[in-house]
Amino acid sequence: MANEYFTRTPTSTGNRQTFTISFWTKNNQAGGNFFQQREDSNSTTQVSIQHRTTEDYLRVLVNDGSNVESLHDTTALLRDFSGWQNIVVAFNTSTGLAEDRVKIYVNGVKRADFNADSHPDAPAQNFLTSVNHTVRALIGASRPNSSATLNQFQTGQLSDYFLVDGQELTPDVFGFYKDGNGYVSAGTSESTDFRPGQWVPKKPSVIKNSINNSGGFGVNGFYLPMNDSSNFGADFHCDPNTIITLQDETAAQPKNGAPTTSDSYVSQLRTDANASNLVLAIPGITGGQGSGFGDYSADIKGSGSNKTITANGNAGVAVTASYYGSAMQFDGTGDYFSVPNSSDLQFTTEDFTIETWFNTNSLTDDQFIFSQWNVADDRRSYVLWLDGGALNFNGSSDGSNSNNGDLNNTISVGANQWNHAAVTREGTTTRLFLNGVCVGINTTAQDFYNNTDDTPRIGGEGGTGTREFDGYLQDFRVYKGVAKYKGGFDVPKPYTPVGIATWRAVPDCTANNFATLNPTLGVGRQDQLTYSNGNLRVVSGATSGSDTSAVSTMAIKGKIYCEFALTNDGVGAYVGVMRYNTNLTNNGVDTTANSDCWIIRGDNEHKANGEGGSGEDYGTGEWSTGDIIMMAVDIDNTSIWFGKNGTWYASGDPAANSNAAYTNLPSIDDLLTICGDNFSSETPTIDVNYGQNPTFGGTKTAGTNTDANGRGLFTYTVPTGFLALCEDNLPTPAITDPGKYFKTVLWTGDGNTGRNITGVGFKPDLVWIKSRSFTNNHHLFDSVRGPNRILRSSTTDAESIPGNIMTSFNDDGFTVGEDGSNNATNDNGNTFVAWCWQAGAGTTSLNTDGAINSVVSVNQDAGFSIISYTGTGSNTTVGHGLTITPNVVIVKNRTDNNSNWSFNGNVAGLVYGTNKMVLQGSGSIVSDTNEVTGAGTSILNLGNSSATNDSNDEMIAYCWHEVDGFSKMGGYVGNGDNDGPFVHCGFKPAWVLIKKTNGSGAENWRLFDSARCSTNQNNKHLLPSTDSAESIESGMDFVSNGFKLRHNDIHQNQDGTTYFFMAFAESPYKTANAK
Repeated sequence: MANEYFTRTPTSTGNRQTFTISFWTKNNQAGGNFFQQREDSNSTTQVSIQHRTTEDYLRVLVNDGSNVESLHDTTALLRDFSGWQNIVVAFNTSTGLAEDRVKIYVNGVKRADFNADSHPDAPAQNFLTSVNHTVRALIGASRPNSSATLNQFQTGQLSDYFLVDGQELTPDVFGFYKDGNGYVSAGTSESTDFRPGQWVPKKPSVIKNSINNSGGFGVNGFYLPMNDSSNFGADFHCDPNTIITLQDETAAQPKNGAPTTSDSYVSQLRTDANASNLVLAIPGITGGQGSGFGDYSADIKGSGSNKTITANGNAGVAVTASYYGSAMQFDGTGDYFSVPNSSDLQFTTEDFTIETWFNTNSLTDDQFIFSQWNVADDRRSYVLWLDGGALNFNGSSDGSNSNNGDLNNTISVGANQWNHAAVTREGTTTRLFLNGVCVGINTTAQDFYNNTDDTPRIGGEGGTGTREFDGYLQDFRVYKGVAKYKGGFDVPKPYTPVGIATWRAVPDCTANNFATLNPTLGVGRQDQLTYSNGNLRVVSGATSGSDTSAVSTMAIKGKIYCEFALTNDGVGAYVGVMRYNTNLTNNGVDTTANSDCWIIRGDNEHKANGEGGSGEDYGTGEWSTGDIIMMAVDIDNTSIWFGKNGTWYASGDPAANSNAAYTNLPSIDDLLTICGDNFSSETPTIDVNYGQNPTFGGTKTAGTNTDANGRGLFTYTVPTGFLALCEDNLPTPAITDPGKYFKTVLWTGDGNTGRNITGVGFKPDLVWIKSRSFTNNHHLFDSVRGPNRILRSSTTDAESIPGNIMTSFNDDGFTVGEDGSNNATNDNGNTFVAWCWQAGAGTTSLNTDGAINSVVSVNQDAGFSIISYTGTGSNTTVGHGLTITPNVVIVKNRTDNNSNWSFNGNVAGLVYGTNKMVLQGSGSIVSDTNEVTGAGTSILNLGNSSATNDSNDEMIAYCWHEVDGFSKMGGYVGNGDNDGPFVHCGFKPAWVLIKKTNGSGAENWRLFDSARCSTNQNNKHLLPSTDSAESIESGMDFVSNGFKLRHNDIHQNQDGTTYFFMAFAESPYKTANAK
């Protein structure tokens, strides 16, 4: 989002040592400045909160004007572009503890690990920062050294932006963990810390109450919802003080500041405690009475007559960023409004108040805001004016000069921003207020000259004077007989939006996250694609040779509808859907020839699902720039429809489920939307609307059609039953809290017997333990075999019973000891990890579904069972206890010391009865027709292999099937690049197991989890097939909807090689924070 930002220059100095900044962001790509307040001179004094472009980390920089005072670069990387996250930065330089002077929190979790740097981690004690000082603040941009040109523009979305002047606050003021919505792993590499639920924002009213109850927002504090298209920079930290009440101003969060009415707004006038004293009230609103510059004073107080205001020159009402979306406008040359001369506006001896909001375009000339001041004829009475940007007030007792109640202020207000001005007289005391702060007092005021000859002017000087105002005025009011303000008061501190078009107000927000395109896909010629406009516009730069492919962040569930606008070169484009694990390589793949893609192309309006470039006839022409392509997908009925400019191809009718383009979509695999350039020499630009982009990046008039749930805005009518692709429309996950059935825990051994390991949150049935710091085998324990019975994934050894290594499975974990020789679970000083699954919570049952009986512990919800049986030595069947065919089955002969761990499945090249992998080995998939030869919804078919069915040997099997939002078993193809493939899971992973299945070179299994690495990059792995200690290399990112490979190593990202993965969730995508 180039050259778009917010700016404001505070007019008063607040607390420069203690303050808190909080905001929510949905990053679209790495880079940009969240906040900067810096001297505009050559000085480098500044505070900046940055998302570093190349390094991806969060930086908080404090500079003292000559050298970097402190630098906080988090080791945690912000590379999740699919969801929202909350950042809180709290300063208190007055504290004696250096580590407490700057605190950084992400999603409620304090970041304590920072990159090593030559600069200190904290500013000096009592250091005065540039924040809350009278220097320009920027949100969404940065001003580099000695330059007026801005850079580092934020590339993402911002919402709920708070600055609290004078308080060091914790993140619980701004958000909370919504229990039941997954969990957040927030621990260190040595200990687990699970926060229950998704981190979500509190209601703004709750946040404001909390801030006000603990000291208030301070002089420069603000709250910017940033969702009002008429004024993105509107501040709602306090009640609005507008003449006209604002639309939705009493809602939980203001949605739109611009009011709407059919009666010139008379029914929406705000009550005024000083209404009886009101003599002039001009809001300056388009559509208001008196051509928008009419007086409402009589309407407000309920008596008298409104004054007739006359426009002079080019003075009028114009659209501008403000609470109303409009204001009175002046060009500085002959523009003013004249007000009839009356006793109401003659302040000889009476108390009075004059107040207005003003926004000046210039700081160089004298500008009169309101005056009865005729210099040429010596009829001066009073004037509120700007002197080179400084607000002043002057009065005259005799008309000849300025000698009465003068208030000369030297603080410049800053151009192109809204400021509040007020002047009052109480007896002999006049006071001047700028943004609620008293900036001038005169206690010797005398009577003002009684000017009965000249009309008061708004925006101009009386007589022949030429000191007219250049800018905007809004909510201009005059009270007679009352000094409304006698001390400081609070007013909003609106920030000026620069370059931000009104179409930027979108329904994609913290309350309802929408799908976008995924810029981290890593395949599909991403090097030839440019993403912008919130990752909803993609431009292909490929000239020929292969498709480019842009894919959605959110999988299709149920029935969805979306639109694609062809902004440029539509003939070369295609749109459609694909399986989540489609192999979109970077070396010439043709989506039309891929049976995992269902698309329509623009050059001949042919559809394709593996037919190749010719495809099948569907339309009769070709796409052109400006066309809007419609797509409706019905997973329940395995069908997809395409249309153009409001008409469905082939007389299709998605609502009636008739004449679909295809009816062979998979019903169980996740499908993602896809679009791009189909093998053409064109360079199409495609704007996608999943419901939050109705103007297609400002290229079209916004549509007004919503789905049946009232979500999204579309150009064409949404077919009945079809929905926008957004969080609110995703089904409730089958498992809302994955932590009920899978959890990772960490501990440091103490060498004692009877050590209770807690924090699992449930009674586990499978516990897989590995010493992280010591070379030792992986140890697997389960409740079906009983505690203290060990199997080792890194060997073929039979089951052993060594002593008190594990003594019990408990309601919140398990109990371990130390036998003095194995160093397996609690050796003093060593660090350990345990991965825990729940099956039947300690209960078992006899299963008779197969030809041989089994003892089963099963969790139908989690898709997991543990089965124990005795082999027969001949082909047979055994019940697995589940009601859905397992995707993965791991079997170990408990009796035989030479039997492999047999790893079987129906994913990523694994086929029951055809091949297998070996858990304790490093080899690829190998042919095998004699271990687990098949699987059904209730039974496993067993061959006569000693690994799975040796006669009279005891066997144990662990069986899993996928559960949407909780577990995923699949495959991906490496690309051999540090920008590796993105693997869609539909959840934020807690645990990922990876194995190379083909290609050259044998590679061990690799295991990652979110407890040992609670932040990205996740680079601590263990090898289930060896006894090696934990090592750090070749990492990946865990993000809100899957994981992203970040290294080109052979272990997990060799070019063209297929890898198996198995993952379990921390949070379903529907309720996952960006990481």
